[in-house]
Amino acid sequence: MFPRVSGAALVAAMMLSGCVDAMPQVSGSPSPKVTPVFATEEEALAAATEAYAAYQRGLDTAFATYDDSALPKVASGTALSSAIASVREYRAAGKHGTGITTVDTISLANGYPVGTPQGEVSTLQIYLCLDVTNVDVLAANGVSVIPDGSPRRFPLVAILTRPAGAEEWRVSEEEGWTGVNFC
Repeated sequence: MFPRVSGAALVAAMMLSGCVDAMPQVSGSPSPKVTPVFATEEEALAAATEAYAAYQRGLDTAFATYDDSALPKVASGTALSSAIASVREYRAAGKHGTGITTVDTISLANGYPVGTPQGEVSTLQIYLCLDVTNVDVLAANGVSVIPDGSPRRFPLVAILTRPAGAEEWRVSEEEGWTGVNFC
């Protein structure tokens, strides 16, 4: 087994292959009084897709420029702390990212509530394929540090949150998927 890695660390490490210890679980049990956040699962999936794409754009920019100031707008919790740490590691090592990460095969976690107790944080859990086919990591001398033949698509599970009254969803957790590779 490989150690547990976040999606940001996965992109930072580029081409880490294998499994992680366990699929993340949202802690706490749902309250009996749930207010729907979305009218349909399609609306929830569209919001999650948009939020995760914004997160990946923020990561791509941060790894290319070392400017992590926009990350708090698209990430929170462990996803944010991991992303900032990874960008700083890149900077210290003289590496930088190029290209655009894409995401596909996004789905809501089965049986995951599309709602939240009133006055609390709204939460969505998604499965997705992270595609780094068009991404490279360059050393200070401009040479790629990605080994030939490295995997370029990774299955992930991510948790997005939105505090009560907030407009934007943010990625708060993400980890490599431990089940069958759906990418």
